[in-house]
Amino acid sequence: MRILDNKPLLFLIGCTLLIGCRDLYDQDKYNRPEWLSGKIYTQIGTVAELSTFLKCLDITGYDSILDITGYYTVFAPTNQAFEQWLNEHPEYGHSVENIPRQDLENLVERHIIQNGWSLRQLQSLDIYGWIDKNDPDNDKPRGYKRQTIQQDPDKKYYIKKGGDFDQIVDSLESTMYKKVFSKSRKYESIFFSDYFGVNGLKFDDYEFYFDRTFTSGEIYYANAKIISPEIFAENGLIYEIDQVTNLSLNAEQILHQDYPQNSYELFRNLINQFSQFTVNLEATYLQPEAKAGGVFDTLYNLTYSGLVFNPQEELTGPNTSKTNYSVRYQNGMLAPTDDAFQRLLDEVVTSASGYPHWNSFNNIPMEIKRIIINAHLTDKPVYRTNIESGFRNGADDFITIDESDIVQKYYGSNCSFLGLNKAIVPRAFSSVTGPVYLRPGYSILQYAIEYSKILSALKEEGADYSFYVLSDEQLYQDSSLFMEWESKELNRYIFKALDRQSGQLTSIKRNQLTKMILNQVGVRQP
Repeated sequence: MRILDNKPLLFLIGCTLLIGCRDLYDQDKYNRPEWLSGKIYTQIGTVAELSTFLKCLDITGYDSILDITGYYTVFAPTNQAFEQWLNEHPEYGHSVENIPRQDLENLVERHIIQNGWSLRQLQSLDIYGWIDKNDPDNDKPRGYKRQTIQQDPDKKYYIKKGGDFDQIVDSLESTMYKKVFSKSRKYESIFFSDYFGVNGLKFDDYEFYFDRTFTSGEIYYANAKIISPEIFAENGLIYEIDQVTNLSLNAEQILHQDYPQNSYELFRNLINQFSQFTVNLEATYLQPEAKAGGVFDTLYNLTYSGLVFNPQEELTGPNTSKTNYSVRYQNGMLAPTDDAFQRLLDEVVTSASGYPHWNSFNNIPMEIKRIIINAHLTDKPVYRTNIESGFRNGADDFITIDESDIVQKYYGSNCSFLGLNKAIVPRAFSSVTGPVYLRPGYSILQYAIEYSKILSALKEEGADYSFYVLSDEQLYQDSSLFMEWESKELNRYIFKALDRQSGQLTSIKRNQLTKMILNQVGVRQP
């Protein structure tokens, strides 16, 4: 039997296949087209003027993140922008390498927003998606905020037990705490010409907060102006900006900052009296420690009962369970300094004013405290235009403030913030209802007004009402109105009156109580 040597044949076939494969992938149609952009990090590396920001990405590990996953828009400060920022922060020794790692991560993350947005798309959004000129309910670009990739970690709030609720206190006052779930990334604002037009604002409203001129036709990311066309990348877009953006703080974080001249501790402590914690089991069991069977904290949701908005919540708008609302809505806070707040108490609210008012702020009903807070909150940002023309606050008062009373300005992630050296006096205190709210001897009627929700009618601007009020003692004597507490800690109560026929106390419905109160009101002064 003859055995053939197949080695030369196999060698020839192998060479042919090797040459064939090489030729196949050498063909132009299989090469990466020159016009196809690289990933975001790669594209930033091709712009010499962005080398400092590129270094920030390298240090924080976002070099690999931006070249592997996700779809983003990056607002990259130029080298000149970093030079200016580092000159303003000499504590970093004129080098981004000296910035603490967490601070540098926050800096990088607040310059990156979710999804890729063209210049046109940055100016064409509302809560229902892209605007449509033919849709009267969605034809204007009111959506000016975008979600960044910066997210605060879950936060511990130190508490002191107080009956049915837990009072937030300083960490020096208690070792007990509750950990609150951080459910949203931070939002940053994008300003463009149409935003001012559709909201009845002026360009100097931007200058009011950011101390720089707004140029018509330009687009500004917070305090920074976009100075380049779109730089396309395989997984998003890049824009050069001329400043490093400011810290992105929410209302709670602003109030906790250590300011050399102004403190807002009294106002902050008053807000904390309305805190309510509810367990979030879903977030609790999604923690890595819980999945691994280790030791973990229970996570809570934090809300502030009856206030215009939750100071720590990044989501904004009438329904914070719908994240799309946050692109349009922004809150406002007008926080009195400690000196201004104390003057409000001494001159208007407590017995220090010289009238038979409340002898201590601690004894004031929660409704009155809530009115004081809401008088300093709004459900819209407050711009210079609003200051000049007047606006409604969270207590439903139409107010004006003097710009000279403003000691601090800041445009935060969930609110515009104004620090005031003069507190706002609620109309509930200065109108015909003033004696009812400011004197303890009329507390039943004050609670009745709050329960029936007719305060806005009684304190109406420009009205000439007369109000015939009954003291607590008189109401007890004639049995016409009783207030019964369901829970003082939770501020829950109901009203009853004596039924003359049965001789029994019967509950009063809200509409009945409203009629009873309005029967005490005259439409003019005698």
